[in-house]
Amino acid sequence: MLERRSEVRFQLKLEAMVEEARGQDAMILRTRDVSSVGVYLHGQEQRTDGPTYCQGDLLLIQIYLPAFRPKDGRIMSVVRAEGRVVRLEAQGLAIRFRRESRIEPLDV
Repeated sequence: MLERRSEVRFQLKLEAMVEEARGQDAMILRTRDVSSVGVYLHGQEQRTDGPTYCQGDLLLIQIYLPAFRPKDGRIMSVVRAEGRVVRLEAQGLAIRFRRESRIEPLDV
């Protein structure tokens, strides 16, 4: 099968907080892979107590990244992005990011 993706995907198992842009309840899912243009998230099928998403939904995503400061030790950073659900599967969903995303440090 021909690979149509133009961006490199990284297999990363990270926590991600996901909520609809309309401000509904947030869910914590886990990433399967991440690229500069999107993310695949596991866990929607296991949720019976939270929202489920549909293809085309606009979502706000925060992917939590561990990082290290050379002198002070461990800190956390977050990738904040907005994207649309482009594919739903039994085990999760694929989201394509819009152009505006950023990485920020977290105060923890």
